[in-house]
Amino acid sequence: MKIKLIYLAAGNSRRFNSQRMQNTEPPQSEAENKLLYLLGEKPMFRYLFDRLVKVCQRHPEWEMIVVTQYPEIEHQVKALQENEQQGERFPVKTVISKDSYKGAAYSVKAGIRAAGDADAYAFFVADQPYFTEESVEGFLEKMEREAKVVPGCVTWNGQEGNPVWFPAKYGKELLELEGDAGGRKVFRRYREKAVFYEVSLEKELEDIDYMPEIEKMRITEGGTEKTFHVYVIENGKLQRKESLLMALGLTEQMVPRIAAVGAGGKTSLLKQLLAEYQEKGALPVLVTTTHMKKETAPYFVMEDSIGKILEVHKREGMVIAGLDAGGGRIKSLSVPVMEKIWELPAPVLVEADGARMLPAKVPGEKEPVIPKQIQIVLSVYGLDAIGQRIKDCCFRPELVAQVLGKAVEEVLTEEDLAGLAVSAKGGKKNVLPEMDFYIVLNKADDEKRLKMAERIALRVERDSGEKVRITSFR
Repeated sequence: MKIKLIYLAAGNSRRFNSQRMQNTEPPQSEAENKLLYLLGEKPMFRYLFDRLVKVCQRHPEWEMIVVTQYPEIEHQVKALQENEQQGERFPVKTVISKDSYKGAAYSVKAGIRAAGDADAYAFFVADQPYFTEESVEGFLEKMEREAKVVPGCVTWNGQEGNPVWFPAKYGKELLELEGDAGGRKVFRRYREKAVFYEVSLEKELEDIDYMPEIEKMRITEGGTEKTFHVYVIENGKLQRKESLLMALGLTEQMVPRIAAVGAGGKTSLLKQLLAEYQEKGALPVLVTTTHMKKETAPYFVMEDSIGKILEVHKREGMVIAGLDAGGGRIKSLSVPVMEKIWELPAPVLVEADGARMLPAKVPGEKEPVIPKQIQIVLSVYGLDAIGQRIKDCCFRPELVAQVLGKAVEEVLTEEDLAGLAVSAKGGKKNVLPEMDFYIVLNKADDEKRLKMAERIALRVERDSGEKVRITSFR
């Protein structure tokens, strides 16, 4: 059965930014779009997106259609497609729907038109990040068996929610929708015939509409508390530390200049430092020398003004600052403003590299961009890269293969990650001798990965003398 999973990623986020609640236009910047709001290591729309891709890859007749009005979402999907290994099916098509800001009906119709000769449509929404992969597959398989000619949707304890299912015969009625009416309007006409799929957790039906909800999601994901853990090797044994500052030997009285390079969690790591410094009243500053995601937060400044930066810095107890780079990203502040920031009696944190959200990389010719003022460099790697093929898990896979003397189709091993981390062409590229250097092995999210990280750390510290820290956000 040809099933098209229509992923609606085109909403206006009016409720997300209260100052825009009366505005009928689309968000004026990508920073205002909740779907691009960075949660952990990826924007919100990616959570369910990634699960849908995995499910479709297991079912050859299923395909995903992303409907969006945002070029940045289209760009990110294209980048993910380009990173897929050659010849592997990436079952995703993106449709730009410029009229979606007028209402949900326009997104629904754009998806239907793009679906071609589908036998059925399943509508998923991109602001529902808790919906599990198991529920996606279970819902679609039940609909395929029992709802070939009738609509369907998911429920929890009698409460109906998204996704919603329609056989192709309902396409004409869906194409007649107008304004802000979505597929639910058609579903209600035939509800007595519908098939329902019960999910296991109420939370799976939750969508994120308001800033307080998305800020809470920074701490809770999938219904479980997300806690930061950091470990060091002491006397040949793994030891847990109370904070990242403690693991780096820093106190709130110190005002270091710290850069994060590499892949696999730089932003999360820097934001952990930001939070720890703020909690201690140390007034930290976070900037970039490359690119970072825009944010919608009171501590975020997108002006090349030291006066504005200092105003927010004082008011919020921290600040993230940069210039608009387009595409939902920020870039470095001007040299004169950065010179003023270097003079501040406050910790200055710098994201100095990019990796397109992949867990490992080798830097390109002009990467990383580490300012001379930096005193500490954190070179970050994601442990989820181990066991994957180089071309599947690495940014600039050809360079990774070249440094390791392997082919891009080969699997990245623990030994490979250790080698990349200490290489002058890899983790230590552009690190000056006077800079304090740490390798950070991130995503040690279970016992297996923690043991893996411990083995790598012991190998690195034994063979090269470099310091290793192990982290997780779980």
